[in-house]
Amino acid sequence: MFYFKSCFMEGGVDFYCPRGYAWAENRHFYANTGPASIWHDGSSNRDYKTVLKNCTFDGFDGFNLGRYHKDAQFYLIGCRFSKKMSDKDIYLVPTDNKIQWGRRVYYYNCHRDGGDYAWFSDNLDKALDAPKANNITVDWVFKKMWRPDRDLL
Repeated sequence: MFYFKSCFMEGGVDFYCPRGYAWAENRHFYANTGPASIWHDGSSNRDYKTVLKNCTFDGFDGFNLGRYHKDAQFYLIGCRFSKKMSDKDIYLVPTDNKIQWGRRVYYYNCHRDGGDYAWFSDNLDKALDAPKANNITVDWVFKKMWRPDRDLL
């Protein structure tokens, strides 16, 4: 389980790369190099997911948002993207890995400086059980197994 709140992260390829359950809130990501900024591995449990809520993304001209080469599940809620971000959705890297549960990349209320791209339009209704944005909480992600917003105080 991974929990990040109100911090800055920068790097090259896949510099945000949690496995399992992950929550990132009010984070600022900055891509210096690389083919993608964020990555997720949810291959060992269908319920594993990463939620990025109210995060901002910036970087070099043409930086890519994210990628995966194993089963993954991304939820980007209320995120803001720099105009420097490429017009390329979170993508599947060609691999021999068997993707069991299909593409699971979901967005809600995300916007880009300079205009939005169609690929990050709201699509939570396509997710399993179609969660509402206000129900996507720390408890929802971690299944009440961990309350880092309380336990880390």
